[in-house]
Amino acid sequence: MFIRGNNGKGKNYYFQLKDPISGTYTSARSTRTSSHAEAIKIAKEAARFRSLDTTSSSSIGPRTKVNDYISLFWDENKSPEIILKRDHNPNAMQSNHANAMGSYYRRYVQPLVSHLRLIDLNPAVLETIQRALKKKYSHLKPQTINSVFRSLFE
Repeated sequence: MFIRGNNGKGKNYYFQLKDPISGTYTSARSTRTSSHAEAIKIAKEAARFRSLDTTSSSSIGPRTKVNDYISLFWDENKSPEIILKRDHNPNAMQSNHANAMGSYYRRYVQPLVSHLRLIDLNPAVLETIQRALKKKYSHLKPQTINSVFRSLFE
């Protein structure tokens, strides 16, 4: 944790995370705050997101199953992304939005991507998934299909 100037706009805290396996540090990331207590909180959340020690013994990487990652992402009590957003803005990512998107994912998208890993996702695969959603759930409105599809990568 260290302080850097912000182009005449005050000073912000930055942090770096150490990879326990290789021993290398990440690039410096801004906490966008000048409060030391807030900066420590943000750095801890980033470290928790990176290691996922609270939810599993392995970290997220390219070989992580899409279902594992998305299930964690939409769990409002465990998702480091949602927790971090709420730390910056308590009104960000409301519970009803996270619950709706998680429900869309589980109901419509999960069966289509159960065999995929994060490394397998690319524009062509995403386009195939979107076409499959439109074909399989033709009774849904286009706006609903778009919301369902966004549950995969929002």
